[in-house]
Amino acid sequence: MDSNDFQKRAAPLVLSHKAYNKLFCIGYNKTGTTTMAAILKRYGLKLPRQAGQEIRLSRQTFATNYAPLKDFVGKFDAFQDMPFSQGEVYAVCDALFPDSKFILTERDSEEWFNSLCRFHQKVFKISDLGGGDGK
Repeated sequence: MDSNDFQKRAAPLVLSHKAYNKLFCIGYNKTGTTTMAAILKRYGLKLPRQAGQEIRLSRQTFATNYAPLKDFVGKFDAFQDMPFSQGEVYAVCDALFPDSKFILTERDSEEWFNSLCRFHQKVFKISDLGGGDGK
């Protein structure tokens, strides 16, 4: 069964048995959140684009203006990464969206740091993160 067949069969079943309000993946970036988002989408949940979510919500949410957060979250089923993975935003989401579920993803700290470095090397096209001192 290919992924399209799986999604066509699984999504209606999953959505018809949904016993929660929203689903928030609250692990830090680089802890498997992109994989988690792909799985949730495959099961038929509606997720926003991560970059758009971060741009629209992070500044307002960190300034404790939760109106944009409430409006935005109301349009989707599940979320991952910023701003949900930061600070105590999960507590705000729990208060604003009762009966929601939260998934905390974790990763070994050394592996997480190395993954974060590789990610930023790729994004910023940096071949060496040695700090400029040649070491």
